[in-house]
Amino acid sequence: MYDESRQSPASNQPAAGPEIRPFGRPQGRNRSAFTMMEMMIAVAILGIGMTMIAALFPAAIRENQISINDTIGNLICENGLAVAKTVLKKNNIPSTSLSRLAEEFVVVNISQNNQHHPQGTRDEDIAIGRKLYGFVVLGRRTNVEGSYQLIIVSYARERRNPVIDDFPAVVAVAKNVTIADRGTDESVLQNIADSDRKLFAPGGWVITSDGRFAKIVGFSGSDLIVRPQLPERTMIVWTVVQIMDPSGTIGANPVMSVMVTRTGLQD
Repeated sequence: MYDESRQSPASNQPAAGPEIRPFGRPQGRNRSAFTMMEMMIAVAILGIGMTMIAALFPAAIRENQISINDTIGNLICENGLAVAKTVLKKNNIPSTSLSRLAEEFVVVNISQNNQHHPQGTRDEDIAIGRKLYGFVVLGRRTNVEGSYQLIIVSYARERRNPVIDDFPAVVAVAKNVTIADRGTDESVLQNIADSDRKLFAPGGWVITSDGRFAKIVGFSGSDLIVRPQLPERTMIVWTVVQIMDPSGTIGANPVMSVMVTRTGLQD
């Protein structure tokens, strides 16, 4: 008779089948390591991320510099306005037409030293090539009795040695042009003489004889595109440029900011 109690323990175990392992990494000693494919994917993702981050730095630096220039430019305009209101008198602005009251070649009303910010020029600044900051003042008498319009233009230009070199200098230049509507808050300046086009460069500013101003944003053929929109008419337009040498070579646009205000002046 068959005795079940005499069976071996092994005979009670289920038959062994093929070992089933989870899909993925190999088991055993290499269980905690990464496969070559995983490492390649991780490196690719890291490279894409670093490339995207690096692309942000030039734009951030550029925006930061623009913000700094705007802040400094506005402060210089405020300083220029304070100087102009202190120094200028009513008889300095006899006409309703816009005229230059102070620039590096016009020092009758405001001395060149007082036009610079901070005042004066230091030899060490020239030696290390720092920019020279200053302001230009344009003005006109308005139709309101006792009211005058002042336009302050701040700039940053290359420094010069006043002992051996009288240039570069920042000056305001007026030209007669036709202003036409371009739509989309832009205007076109037309009939600009070929010899005068060098005075206007993208990023610079134009100021009309009635005290409006706009930024140069580009060219359309021989025409100049400015923003915001200006009144349609033929009129005198001013711009501020940097002259690099006695022959009249025009340098990079020096203008940082423009401020327009109406104020009273002392008798």
